[in-house]
Amino acid sequence: MLGRMKSSLAIALTGLALFSPGELSASDAVAPAALLAKLAETSARFEAMMKKASFTVAGRMGDVSSDGSLEAAKEARLRVTMRGDTANVEILEYVEDGTDKTAEAKRKQADKAKESRKPRKADEEVHMPFLDTEQSKYDFRVGEVDAHDPSRVCIYFHAKTRAENLMNGSAWVDTRTGDILTTSVTASKTPAFVDYLRMQFEFGERTSMGPAVSKLAFEGAGGFLFIRKHFRGSATVASYVIAQ
Repeated sequence: MLGRMKSSLAIALTGLALFSPGELSASDAVAPAALLAKLAETSARFEAMMKKASFTVAGRMGDVSSDGSLEAAKEARLRVTMRGDTANVEILEYVEDGTDKTAEAKRKQADKAKESRKPRKADEEVHMPFLDTEQSKYDFRVGEVDAHDPSRVCIYFHAKTRAENLMNGSAWVDTRTGDILTTSVTASKTPAFVDYLRMQFEFGERTSMGPAVSKLAFEGAGGFLFIRKHFRGSATVASYVIAQ
């Protein structure tokens, strides 16, 4: 189960200082409706962009050893082309534990591309929490304000009902533009045999449709019975092209 989840993560994250998302506090102010409206607009634009964008991902992931280093590290450079909800992944380079396995990875990817895909159910779809259709599923609070730029604030969000496709987390946003600067999330409900999964995204790339993900990091743990795994990975995303 964990192995399949890690594989799915690697692909899912290509279609897109790690820390645990903060918890809502009763003392935090409710997020203003005007700000949530801006965030809904930029989130809709981002999701629309991700249905027709292509980009390059360069990343590294592996199991975490007792001293914090990565074991059986896998490094990859990919070119991802999104067409709606379908991601076409071209493997440019793949190295496993220092051994170049690009040719083998390309063969496996070609075989995988031939497999029929089942359409995802509504409860399997994952969306930005700030999207207009998603906001009713969350509580939003305003947290910290950037001491150097008061227009930048941290918004905390928490799913009203726990579900594998709903998130808890926080995002630093620009209140003037509604742009999301960074976000840290964890699933409000993890799948079976998964202890935790945390992800962080930085929106540092600029495109004709607004900010896009420039860096990502993830860390998680899980397993079955006495077999436990702790894994970690990170990637940079660049060279966006938006189809017209």
